[in-house]
Amino acid sequence: KNLFFDQNKEVITDKVKWITFGNSLLKILEKENEEKLSLLYTNLGIVLLELCDYEKSKILLEKAMYIDEKI
Repeated sequence: KNLFFDQNKEVITDKVKWITFGNSLLKILEKENEEKLSLLYTNLGIVLLELCDYEKSKILLEKAMYIDEKI
């Protein structure tokens, strides 16, 4: 929930503190439930996109898309 970003209701800078947490979760969950992992990739990718970290955002969103196409 903390990594989800609703651009109509929230300020992106409030999410910065959750990026490190999100990255740590990705390392732990890489071999876990793919559907949940895809959602985490997507949410973190959107936050990074909004913070103009395009390279990391692209990587995460591509991973989410790959998982979504697979399941």
